[in-house]
Amino acid sequence: MDRVAAANCQDHAHARSITLLVIVSLLTFICDVLFLKPQRLRSKLRKQGITGPPPSFLFGNIRDIKRKMQSKSSKVPCKGEQVVTYPQLSFHPFPKL
Repeated sequence: MDRVAAANCQDHAHARSITLLVIVSLLTFICDVLFLKPQRLRSKLRKQGITGPPPSFLFGNIRDIKRKMQSKSSKVPCKGEQVVTYPQLSFHPFPKL
């Protein structure tokens, strides 16, 4: 019986160590995705001279982007200002093919 109990105890120790390894790996991955990777990207952008508002924790700059998009879409062109739409920009280099 002592051998069975010792083998059972070793199995539990292996299971605990594997569980701990999985938890530590998962926490490392989450930390990288939520904190380190965005920080690296912001650092690269700052080095190129692109700055922006500091992002919030969960949503980043989504509110700022939506606010700016709404303000741009609500602007009415001034008199004499030319509005260019997508069909005017389409380019067909080989129309006879």
